[in-house]
Amino acid sequence: MCFFRLSTELLLCNYDSSIVIAVQ
Repeated sequence: MCFFRLSTELLLCNYDSSIVIAVQ
């Protein structure tokens, strides 16, 4: 899953959603 809501510049597109959650 590619989550890039708050980090639109970084465009976090990692398989580990945990990383995205940590960013949020």
